[in-house]
Amino acid sequence: MKKIWIVFRSILVLLGFMVVVLAVCGLTLFREASPPLPSRMVLAYDFYGTPADAPDVPAWVLRFMPVEPSLAEVTNAIYKAAKDKRVEALAVRLLDGEYHWADVQELRAAVAAFRAAGKSTYVYAESYGDLYPGMAEYYLATAFEEIWVQPVGSVSITGFHAELPYFRKTLEMVGVVPDILQKGDYKTAPENALLDAMSEAQRSTIYGILASMMTDFFDGVVAGRKIPAEKIGSLIDGAPYTALEAKERNLVDTVGYMDELLAKILPDSGRDLVDAADYLYAEMPLVPASGHDAKADDVAVVYVSGMIVSGDSSGAGFMGEDMAYANDIADAILDAAEDEAVGAIVLRVDSPGGSPSASETIRRAVTVAKTKGKYVVVSMGSEAASGGYWVSVNADRIFANPGTITGSIGVFGGKASFAGFWEKVGINWDGVELGANANMWSMNSSYSDDQRAAVSRMLDDIYDGFIDRVAEGRSFGREVVEDMAQGRVWTGRQAKERGLVDEIGGLRVALEDVARKLGVASVEEMEVFTTPQHTDPIDEIRNIVSGGAAIMRGAAPVLQSLAILREPMRGITHSTGFAIQP
Repeated sequence: MKKIWIVFRSILVLLGFMVVVLAVCGLTLFREASPPLPSRMVLAYDFYGTPADAPDVPAWVLRFMPVEPSLAEVTNAIYKAAKDKRVEALAVRLLDGEYHWADVQELRAAVAAFRAAGKSTYVYAESYGDLYPGMAEYYLATAFEEIWVQPVGSVSITGFHAELPYFRKTLEMVGVVPDILQKGDYKTAPENALLDAMSEAQRSTIYGILASMMTDFFDGVVAGRKIPAEKIGSLIDGAPYTALEAKERNLVDTVGYMDELLAKILPDSGRDLVDAADYLYAEMPLVPASGHDAKADDVAVVYVSGMIVSGDSSGAGFMGEDMAYANDIADAILDAAEDEAVGAIVLRVDSPGGSPSASETIRRAVTVAKTKGKYVVVSMGSEAASGGYWVSVNADRIFANPGTITGSIGVFGGKASFAGFWEKVGINWDGVELGANANMWSMNSSYSDDQRAAVSRMLDDIYDGFIDRVAEGRSFGREVVEDMAQGRVWTGRQAKERGLVDEIGGLRVALEDVARKLGVASVEEMEVFTTPQHTDPIDEIRNIVSGGAAIMRGAAPVLQSLAILREPMRGITHSTGFAIQP
């Protein structure tokens, strides 16, 4: 009976594989060609917060399913449209979501380039913040020529606020004792578990970050709304505002509805709305050409997104999306270093840090790539702190947005003892050990004095190594690094002032620097690709069906794409015979 079940299960898996392959082959071979782009377009996009930094799927998949594009893909569409005579305007709608400050700055730069080409830009929102601060949304809006808000909406530019929970007493109540060591007075990440209130070091750090963000906000409002800087503070202190109050204060241009904006930007049938992702990939070949020429002006973009951990993603399962696996990233860098067609590598870092040893694996790959003659630059996203800065220090140049969170040159480590908790719930642990420190990493006891001293030595070694690598990579004296270290967190603006980064700007600015270095006239003339690459649909399907549950997870959106199409600015996703609310 067991053998029969094994055979039956194998048949089911094979059938699942065939369904997915046939679906993709059908799409590939029998799907009608994408209609040509219209001769007059308004580029449009709905933001549910800032897009993810790293692409979730290979580019060819976007031809078949309504997958949200990455931040780079959205900005690339805007930069491309700025030079396309067929695109006459840009219109976006801001919806509720998480708007990361540094990512907003990358979008603002793209909008600025679009406006500089002499084209109109419009932004619409029901509210810029509702029952929450709308500083990031409104900051993004100020990059646009016309700001619209719904009549029942509001502009909630109430300022910046940060508060943290401190739960030491709660841990004491349940019998949990944190045993954590910090190297660096400002390495305050574990303080939530160690203290009852914010330390002065933490308060100073957070105040500095918020003050830097406020400077960004002032600059954006002054440039975009032509409001004098001396008036902005009082506008913030008087917020929130109703839609009409915001218009009276020149914070918005028009109080109106979405259909009214559409009527303005689409006055006749000669103009069409085109979604940013559809525009970017409409004329892309179904399967990108493989191989490179020998001009050595290709650019490999390697993403370091999420917590940096050791190993690779082969067994990551569903958790892999939030992790930056050191072996995968290092291999991608080293492969690009060996590719004669690749002239430069851009390491795109959007990470709060992680394992020091994993970070060192990536940093070493960067140094090897440089010895191979590759120009290596780092583009920092929303954050590149601790291990995220560790992997960056040896790059030829480091770029960060003004609001990027970076630095945090410090280290902490330890464990928590649950012995008191187990006693409270009536559970007794017992065991056998060989070796004086065999129980050192057990969560059922605190460190002994000797064990704590050993952990402290380990952390000292890591901290000293971090200092040395920053000093070497940034050409600083060790004492200079120590003065900026101690776990201090900086914004990109502050880091630039201290020499921790070289230039202010996002991924586009980093690519423009690479183009100049390689002697290429523009970013558009370089072949910029993400590595490791996924260019072959059949290989992708083979990967999808390699694990049981992944069959349905991969097949569902592919099959869904037979019917569903996105339509921008309508607030709804249309399909054959029915509609799905986003």
